[in-house]
Amino acid sequence: MDFKIVKELKECKSLWNNFSKNESLWDLWDVVNCFYDSKMYEPYFIVSVENKIPTGLLPLWFDKSKKAYYFFGGEYPENHHFWFDATKFHDFISKIPGQIRLYEINQESFKKIESSNPDIRQKSDDDTRSYFLNLKDNDYNLDNHLNKFTKKHRKNLKYDIKNLDKLNYRLIHEKNEHFEDFIRLSITRFGKESDLSEPYFVEQMKRLIDYLASYNMLHTISIEINEKIEAVEFAALYNGIYYVLNGASNMEIENLGKLIIISHIKNAIHLKADKVDFLAGESSCWKELWNLDYETFYDYYDK
Repeated sequence: MDFKIVKELKECKSLWNNFSKNESLWDLWDVVNCFYDSKMYEPYFIVSVENKIPTGLLPLWFDKSKKAYYFFGGEYPENHHFWFDATKFHDFISKIPGQIRLYEINQESFKKIESSNPDIRQKSDDDTRSYFLNLKDNDYNLDNHLNKFTKKHRKNLKYDIKNLDKLNYRLIHEKNEHFEDFIRLSITRFGKESDLSEPYFVEQMKRLIDYLASYNMLHTISIEINEKIEAVEFAALYNGIYYVLNGASNMEIENLGKLIIISHIKNAIHLKADKVDFLAGESSCWKELWNLDYETFYDYYDK
């Protein structure tokens, strides 16, 4: 078996589309490519070849500022799979000439690698959880999920949502009309800690949102109070999964976050999605409170 390194973007796209099963949103080339910028990243696709036929692929890019190799698409996409024979893991990894930072690897994919390469645990973490709500298991009924809460928790949630009625809010189902409000709300809330304080990330998110909108996958819910947008949350529907991607709200108005989450769940049910994916990330506290299911993602570091 031979290996080759591919850096030309057109060929990288062809290889990606050859190996990807396109099962999740993050399997789509056009989605992960929204995060690509030739000034910041250099494609580094490792391909195994037998009899001139590609047999495996590890799609990476080199981050020029961080001096490390990441999955192609960087740190925002998640649920990554290894597209090669698990027994060949070290053969692929050995072709990476620098620091390796592979985040949020799919649990099943990681376990296959681990079964053939037990030493991978020495260079990996498993403290990332990706949260989801299985609508199919709840008969596509929000109350069936809420009934799993304690009586007090359920009562408090319903009270908090009902109490917002006095604000005469308006729910707006849209696409990307309030992207600038999303930026404003995020920076107001998080300041320099907001990813959106970085111009490059704003551009990446704008490309992603515009792409999803152009293919009718985008489902955005905004909350307007007194003719001002006070919350924006973007979601995408693909292959029966409703992904709640990113959002921000005015923290001075209590419980807007709860309202927008319930609104997205109801929208997902209306769209007949089987699952609501709330993604991985550091803001896991509220996800635990919502009694969501989760799966574990793995990170791998080397050199």
